[in-house]
Amino acid sequence: DATLRTVREHLEPGGRFAFDLYNPNFRENFGAFGVLRLEPEWSSVGGENGDLFLVQHHDPDAQLITSHYYLEQTDERGVLKRQKSTLIQRYFTRFELERMLYQAGFTHVQLYGNFDKSRYSAAAPHLIGLAH
Repeated sequence: DATLRTVREHLEPGGRFAFDLYNPNFRENFGAFGVLRLEPEWSSVGGENGDLFLVQHHDPDAQLITSHYYLEQTDERGVLKRQKSTLIQRYFTRFELERMLYQAGFTHVQLYGNFDKSRYSAAAPHLIGLAH
């Protein structure tokens, strides 16, 4: 709440706050044991002999996504080295976000489902917002 109030206070008159958040439609993406996948678009992180794997778990009651990143690299002798990093992210629902923005002093909030300003829905790929 304090962050959104500060954003509002720093806007020029007539200025807008634009943001892009996770759209929390994770139900279909998470099985009972979470998600495990190779992240090929990040293959350069590990170098020529590296792979980046992602293991994610969803806690809908706490509105948390816990992501464990495993960077695996094999050296020229075939020795495997693994590094692990964890990222915990809390997501916001549409109505929770709208309440927070209005409470922070924004008077007009628009939500979209994608960058083309298409209508927001629970199944939209994004949660894009403009507030002033």
